[in-house]
Amino acid sequence: MKHIFTKCILISIGMSFFSCNQTTSKEERMGCIQGLITDMIYETPIHDATITISSKDMELADIVQYPDDQGHFIWKGLPVGTFDILIMATSYYPKEVSVTITSVYEEQYAHVQLIRLPSGVTTDD
Repeated sequence: MKHIFTKCILISIGMSFFSCNQTTSKEERMGCIQGLITDMIYETPIHDATITISSKDMELADIVQYPDDQGHFIWKGLPVGTFDILIMATSYYPKEVSVTITSVYEEQYAHVQLIRLPSGVTTDD
């Protein structure tokens, strides 16, 4: 019985992590960006990417995070404004997308597809 209970808790936590709808009281007044990173050709999730969010509209230090094993990412508690999201992954061209949150309750979704580098080509960091 203990084993079944543990699995239910883990599933519940995993599902709530990728939902903008479930927020704390402070985050309820803020926007949310969630997304998915996949390979453009094979449409498979890319989980070894580095995702950096920044904003020229406000003083916001670059925030770095990593997608889960299925390529999902999420940022909660964002103010109204435009955010630049830079995605970098080994063997892929980097890609930057811009996402705008126009109201405090807005949820934005970004499906980012990366293009694989030709064999033998690397990007400079």
